[in-house]
Amino acid sequence: MHCTNCGTELITKEVINEGMVPYCKNCEVFHFHKSNIAMISAVRNSDKEVLLLKQNKISKYYVLVAGYHKKGESLEQTVIREVKEETNLDVADVKYLGSYFYDKKDTIMVAYTAYSKTKQFSLDKQEVDDAIWKSLEEAISLVREGSIAQQVLISLR
Repeated sequence: MHCTNCGTELITKEVINEGMVPYCKNCEVFHFHKSNIAMISAVRNSDKEVLLLKQNKISKYYVLVAGYHKKGESLEQTVIREVKEETNLDVADVKYLGSYFYDKKDTIMVAYTAYSKTKQFSLDKQEVDDAIWKSLEEAISLVREGSIAQQVLISLR
């Protein structure tokens, strides 16, 4: 591994309570592990239904709206942007639910609820093949068993 600032080969150096951490002797900087950051959101409507998306290229299961954080955004802004990009819905009342580590993609998934005043969506067909509004219990049964989406939905019971 090399320093992302100067290119010098990193050594490992012990940090109290952290163990051995990559370190650049030239810059005198520790290089702690950095995970990706993404959000996942249970979008609900006035009937307390949950919006589920189908992305056939990725999975046979329905999923919640999710997406990666962009530099300069708050995570709440990421929720609003991703919902708008994928469904053309405007959401409000974005509230934090919790966070989950998605090991497969080395990503911290930060979970939120968000509310849409309308049920009328318009899908970005490059990202989303289908979407449906379902009751919470139906939504739990339509996402992959044990998935982060299912954990988020169960937390809303």
